[in-house]
Amino acid sequence: SDKEMMNTALHEISDSEILIAELSYKAVGVGLEVGYARALNKKIFYVYKDTSEYSKTVGGVSDEIIVYSNINQLERKLKKQLE
Repeated sequence: SDKEMMNTALHEISDSEILIAELSYKAVGVGLEVGYARALNKKIFYVYKDTSEYSKTVGGVSDEIIVYSNINQLERKLKKQLE
């Protein structure tokens, strides 16, 4: 159900050190999850493909912004940030 899904998502965010928000495509609920992570002072990585629209809202609260053009580049950039 919707409530179970959101309770699970919020619980997972609470138990995590970082939130990786992949926003190459518009997704319902991600903004809420990002806001919740920010309220908990979690580190937020905003990830999106270079051909996608930039979200000023998510960018404004993110600690790291990772723009990628292909999956291999994304993997390299994430590994570098997580080291």
